[in-house]
Amino acid sequence: MECSIDNTRGYNILIPTSKSVNLFFEEIITESNNNFFYGSLETSIINIDAVLIHWPEELFGWKKPNHEQIQYLENTIIYWKSEGLKLFYLVNNERPHASFHTKYKKLYNIILNKADVFIHMGKFSQQKYESNFPNSKHEIIFHPTYNKSYKIYNKDYARKLLGFCEEKLIVLVPGQIRSLKEEKNTIAAFTSLKQKNKLLIIPRMYYRRVHLEFKGRI
Repeated sequence: MECSIDNTRGYNILIPTSKSVNLFFEEIITESNNNFFYGSLETSIINIDAVLIHWPEELFGWKKPNHEQIQYLENTIIYWKSEGLKLFYLVNNERPHASFHTKYKKLYNIILNKADVFIHMGKFSQQKYESNFPNSKHEIIFHPTYNKSYKIYNKDYARKLLGFCEEKLIVLVPGQIRSLKEEKNTIAAFTSLKQKNKLLIIPRMYYRRVHLEFKGRI
């Protein structure tokens, strides 16, 4: 998706990837006076004021970049800066969830060392990165609550729809459990709760892909 540029509405900011399926940033945009549009590393920067990076690995389709792609990204950022553009980095993750191969480390290091402004979603992240990158600017924008993206139900009505009694303690894990360690920590935290009438809901529990074919595998 590419949005048309409106020079009368704040700054023009390029996000050099396709639109994310996660609607959290769309929630943020509704509170902004700036004009955001999606593209790629090859997108023209005419009338562009800044570039915003969400996830470095997203720049190459969530795949491990090769040497040529790493070099191309570095040269592109140098070009952007020579044209007066600022590079903003929204710190969603410290590292890729699946792997931190040497190529990913190089990719992240390029963004981290070239970013003019770091956008954080909490004070812990801000304090950590401020000490590591003191020459960059650091700001906090707390994660939105999806009030505009989804219909918000009254808690009691939602319990009734789902068949949960009022006395039951519901613990919901809205994100994805991405490792066995996260799974163990989550279950341990839930188990430590003293209340007996409780329910743990994890829509995206950890699972490990097994690429083995054998009779009865399913």
